[in-house]
Amino acid sequence: MVPLDYMLAVAVLMAGPRCGSPAQDLTAHACLAPTLSNVALSWELIDPREEGLLFARRGDFPCDVELVQRRYAELSDAPPVSDALRLPNKETAGELLAFNRTYYATLKQRHELLGDNMGAVVPAMTETDRLYRIWDLVRDAGSDCYYVSVRRQALLTLRQAIGVADFAYAKLPPHVPVWRFSQRD
Repeated sequence: MVPLDYMLAVAVLMAGPRCGSPAQDLTAHACLAPTLSNVALSWELIDPREEGLLFARRGDFPCDVELVQRRYAELSDAPPVSDALRLPNKETAGELLAFNRTYYATLKQRHELLGDNMGAVVPAMTETDRLYRIWDLVRDAGSDCYYVSVRRQALLTLRQAIGVADFAYAKLPPHVPVWRFSQRD
């Protein structure tokens, strides 16, 4: 059996910030704060480090509820933080990102010095930037210095960038466009 306060907390979180009565009317329901905090924590809407900050003051209760309701709406389809464990760690991602930036700087220097007579440098720079954004998301997802909401948002954006199937198998593209290194016939 589910206690009533948990059912109410779930209803409040799922209601959305603009649904039902105005947020100011929620101050009377501040007794739900510990339960809301527990539910938001278990749903990975708030970070354990936020637990003592959110729902701590009765006067801030309506704003805190709106914040967590917005996070629920934004992250309802986001993967759990544990999905980051299937990806390379933040140190590895950081090293690959550093190489990516070095490669990009080389391309940029080549473009500035030699131009782009064959039309290959600018597309390589664009692709290198796209790969940087993907690996930056990998690093963000694995960085426990970020709150769980930020990490889950990074995972959601990563899944959108590489596709659901590749995300499910943790199949990431290379950190630089290696297909541009192959010899041409």
